[in-house]
Amino acid sequence: MNNSMTRSEYKQQQCPVEYGVLTNKTGFGRLVSLVFCVLFASITFIGLFILTPQTIYADEIEITSGDQFRNVINSVSMGSPTNPQKLKIMNRIEVTDNVLITSNSHFEIVGPGEIVLGNNIYISGSLTLSEGSNISALSGTNQNFPLIFVDFDATLTMNGGVITNNVTNKTISTVGTDAGFIMNGGTISSNSNTKTIIIDNGATFTMNGGTINNSAANGVAVKVGSIPNKISTFQMNGGTINSTGTSGKAVQTDDQGGVESVITQESGTIIGPVEKRRYYDVCCYLQRQ
Repeated sequence: MNNSMTRSEYKQQQCPVEYGVLTNKTGFGRLVSLVFCVLFASITFIGLFILTPQTIYADEIEITSGDQFRNVINSVSMGSPTNPQKLKIMNRIEVTDNVLITSNSHFEIVGPGEIVLGNNIYISGSLTLSEGSNISALSGTNQNFPLIFVDFDATLTMNGGVITNNVTNKTISTVGTDAGFIMNGGTISSNSNTKTIIIDNGATFTMNGGTINNSAANGVAVKVGSIPNKISTFQMNGGTINSTGTSGKAVQTDDQGGVESVITQESGTIIGPVEKRRYYDVCCYLQRQ
C-alpha cells in the first residue's frame, strides 16, 4: 500500500465495486460486493495459471528409430515412478550405443515393435516393460556386459513382453542396495549365455509371474549372490523358472563371507536343479561349504 493512501482509498483500488453503485448500508449490498470481489479474484488467478508455462509431457511418444529412442532417453528427465513416460515402439529398431536411464527418468516401453540392442541399457531410474514390448540382442554385442543393468536404487518392472538374449553372458543384472527387479509377466529366454538373471550385492528380485528359460549347457536361470552387510533377496510368488541345459541350474546362490541369500518360494514352479554355494573367504573363494 502506498504511504500516501488512506486505508479506505487502498481498499477502493483493490475492490472498486464496493465503492460504486452497489455501496449501501444494507447486508444484501455488502454480500453482493463480497461475491463480486471473490469471483474477480478467482478469475484473475485462473487466468494467470493458464498463461503461465507448464511442463507437460505427451501421454505416449511414438518411436520409429534407434537414434530417436536413444536421444529421448539420454537427453531428458521424464515421467515419475508412478506415472512413467510411455514410449511406443512402432517397428524394429536397432540401438547400437549405450542407453542410460538417469535417476530422474522413468519410462514404460510398449509394442508392437522390437528393440534390438547392440550394447546395454543402464538403469539408474526406472523402466517398465509392458505387454507387446520386445527386446533382443544384436550379433556382436559386447558379451561381457548384461543386456540390461539395474543399478543402486533403480527398478526394472516387467509386466509383459519378451526379452530374448542369445548373445551376451548375462541378460539382466540387478546389483546393489535397493536395486530391484519385479517380474509380473512376460518371458525372458536365453540359450547361449551363462546367466539369465543375476541378483547381487543387496539387490532384490520379486517374481510374481512370467517365465524364465535358460537352455545353455552350463547356464543358470537365476543366480543370487550376497556379501556381508549386503544380503540379496529372491521372493518367488508365481511364474516358472526353467533350466534345460545338460549341466544347467534353475536357481543358484553364490554367497561370499559365510552369509546366505534369502530365497523364499511361496508359489510358482522351478524346473531344474537348485544349487546353494557359500564361500567363507570374501576375497578369494578359498573355503567352500
